[in-house]
Formats: sequence, C-alpha cells, structure tokens
Amino acid sequence: MNDAAVQHSVVRPTGACYHAPVWGRPEPELDLIARCCAAASAGGDPQIRDAAGALDWQRFLGLVRRHRVGGLVWTALSKAGVDVPAPVADALRADSAAITRQNLLYAAETARLQKRLSQAGISPCFFKGATLAMRAYGNLAHKHAKDIDFLIAPHEVAECVRLLEDDGYRLEPSAADLDAGQWQSLLHYFNEVVLVHAASGVQIEPHWRLTTNRGLLLRVPGEEVAQTIAGVPVATLGRDDLFAYLCAHGGLSGWFRLKWLADIDALIGNADTDEILRLHRHATACGAGPAATIGLMLCQAIFGRAIPSAIADAVQRSRTLRFLHRLAIRNLLGSEDLSRRQLALSRIANAHAHGAGRWEVWRVLLGSDPWQTPLPRRLHWLYPALRVPLVSWRWLRGPRSAAPQRAHDA
Repeated sequence: MNDAAVQHSVVRPTGACYHAPVWGRPEPELDLIARCCAAASAGGDPQIRDAAGALDWQRFLGLVRRHRVGGLVWTALSKAGVDVPAPVADALRADSAAITRQNLLYAAETARLQKRLSQAGISPCFFKGATLAMRAYGNLAHKHAKDIDFLIAPHEVAECVRLLEDDGYRLEPSAADLDAGQWQSLLHYFNEVVLVHAASGVQIEPHWRLTTNRGLLLRVPGEEVAQTIAGVPVATLGRDDLFAYLCAHGGLSGWFRLKWLADIDALIGNADTDEILRLHRHATACGAGPAATIGLMLCQAIFGRAIPSAIADAVQRSRTLRFLHRLAIRNLLGSEDLSRRQLALSRIANAHAHGAGRWEVWRVLLGSDPWQTPLPRRLHWLYPALRVPLVSWRWLRGPRSAAPQRAHDA
C-alpha cells in the first residue's frame, strides 16, 4: 500500500448508514439495528429517530437477538427517545438488563480467575468478555457476552482444568476421564475447552490457541496490557493484537453477527485513516490480513467508517477478497444463524484466503473424532474413512462428551 495515496484518498459511505452496492440496501429493521450499534460507541445518532419509522417491530426484535446486540440497541433507542411499541420495548429492556447482570457476574469472576490462576503459577490473558467491553465501550453494561475466554500456555491446560474443577466447574468428560491420547488430540486439533459452573452457570473457555486453525494468528499475542476489572488488574491483549484477533474471529465465523463488527468499530474508536492503516498492517503481520480487510470494508458499509482507499482497492483487485466480501454481506443479511454446512464453507473460504485452507478442510473432515476416539498420530489419515462407523458406534453407545465449542455460539 502507498502511504501517500492513503493520506489523500479515503473511502467514505454515501447515503444511508448501510450502503453495500453489491447487495443493495438492507431491510429497514437491519438498518436501524446497524445505526444503533454505531451510536452506542459514538455517543448517539440523531438519525435513529428518523430510521425508526414504519418497522416490523417483532422482526426487529428477532434480528436484534440473532445478532446479539440487545444492550447496544436498547441503549441507543432510549437515548434517542424512540417510541418503541410496549411489548418490544419491554423485551428489549429485559434483555438489556439481563446482559448487564450477566456482565457484572462475569466481570467479578474474571477478576477472581486472574488472582486464582496467577497464584497457581498460571498466566492467563483474557480477551473478549469484560476486558473487551471496557476497552471498546468503556463500560460493562451493553456488550453481550456468553462466556469468559482466556489464553494460557498448552502445558498449563491440564492443571488449569483441574483447578477449575476444584472450584465447581465441570468439563464433560471431566479432566480425570481424559486419557493421555485424548489430551494430545485436544491440544493438537482444537484450541479450547468449555467448562460450566455447576451452581452459577458461568461458562469459561480456556484457550491454548486463539483459533482452531493452526495456520492463523501465528504471531499473536505480543505484548500484554492490564485492564482493571472489579478493582483487579487483569491481563489482556494489547489493542493491536485485539484488533487482529477480532478480525480473525469474525472471518472464521463468517461475519454473520453484527456484534463482532460493532466490537471492532468501537475498538477502533476515533482512529484516523493513518491509524487504521497501521492496525491493518499489524493484523497482516499477525497472519490476519484478509480478515482485517473484510472487517474494515464491512465497518465502512455498515457503520459509515472512513477507511483508506488502498484497502478497498485491494478488494477490487482480488477475486478471493471480493468473494469473501459478498459472502460476509450475504451472511449478515440472513434472518437466521448459519447452518453447520454454511459455517464450515465460510471457515474454509476464509482460511484459504489466509493460506491455511488445507488445515481447515482437514479439521472439517476430522470433526471431533481425534478427541473422542484417539488413534496414534500416524493413523489419523484413517479418520475420514472411519467417520460413518465411528458416528454409528458413538450413537449406539450413547453420549459421553460434548463437542468443543463452535463459533455458532460465540
């Protein structure tokens, strides 16, 4: 990219908040949701009242919940004084209050986990959740989160899970039930385990890699920073690494939720185009360049974010990036979450753009077989051929363990 050209050439949206020439204008319900998400981090949008005209409010509520932006939307509508029909207003108010209560619970647990694990000699680095909410929005009230994510070293995973089980969390199967072969397969093919507290229902996800694809984000994390949560300094990713991760996560998830883009746009904040270009270059150096390109293009289209023209030019020059851009917009405009097949195809397409497509295809073919039925590494090529008999055998045996977390649930 040419820095001089970028300084004097900026892509800005025209017309409505959401302007995607390839796909046209979205339905008015989605347009209002996008405006509300942008306003939550920008301090308000006087055009929200104008956009809240003749809407199908029940459909609006359904889309808000699909995109998991209830707290952001209700905050923006309330500030703008929009006259929302009572049943929908009550539902949004209740959803927003539930998000706030859960975030406060998760923030307290994040602070406790930081101290608990550090005292045991484990060094967690928290990302998403409470730390991201404070970095991007400056509060814990509005951002939806369903779990607590943190990164640890692979050799710390077994001890971390044991400590968490001592604290009342449960992993199915329990850590004691995992043999050496299962642990080895988990660490090689997956990036996280999921534990749920038996009493509080808090869900936490210790990660030993930021993505399941071993070919992505090879240089993250870099320098960690501290974010104060519930009075405790909590280790988290630096802003540059966090931007790279959020883009990679959104890309691997097919960009089908607005919440991921809202978080990126809020994290960027008031950055000018030079700073955005620097963030993009950092993401590229981390191995998430195409995902950052698409993420910024979507922020431009949806939230009116001004971006360097060199980023848009890169999309125009690349058939792969144009395909990913169209796919992302199609996924965003959908009324429902992606199916497993759609998600797998989106993940493969995104991984291919990053030069890691073969690993993603291999992961799709393997499924959870290496974890649930471990074989010696030299025989792992047999898993695709054994898929039908293994699935049949596990069905007859009955459920024993849950599959690792999927991006559907993020």
